[in-house]
Amino acid sequence: MLEASEVYDAYVSDYNSGIQTLESSPQSNDEIPQIQKLEHYKKTFFSSTHKTIKALMKFSCLILTEFQDQVILKQKKKKNYELNVYDWLEFSKNLKSNNLIHLLKHDQEWIKELWEIRNAIEHNGDYFVNLKNFRKSPSGVVLPPTYTYKRRIQVTSDARGWR
Repeated sequence: MLEASEVYDAYVSDYNSGIQTLESSPQSNDEIPQIQKLEHYKKTFFSSTHKTIKALMKFSCLILTEFQDQVILKQKKKKNYELNVYDWLEFSKNLKSNNLIHLLKHDQEWIKELWEIRNAIEHNGDYFVNLKNFRKSPSGVVLPPTYTYKRRIQVTSDARGWR
């Protein structure tokens, strides 16, 4: 978690430097500041967040017998079962509430998104993450860095070949 926090702090510092540069330079200037380590920040942040979620998942299984019971049930049904984040989040829906369970129940969507974005960055699968630095819109407004998380275009085959 510390690594994600450090990456976030470094990104915010670089972002604020970019904003200060934009505010102090004339609008006619075509030179737009760039965050040089943006790609590194993306990979490091999502990777360290993934590790934090995994650690939280393992920790919750150690301290909450309800999670342990769910894992044991799954292991009886499937040999070599290893807890994954999707089952972990699903288990949390049916548990008695405490602060950890409350967090899991209410934050499942963004936990899943963080998990899936990291997987898209680390593995060449169905999804990809597109990262954009500071840039100008067609109307000349400077846009801040953003990312999009999208499904890759599916290629299909027919009798004539690939389309």
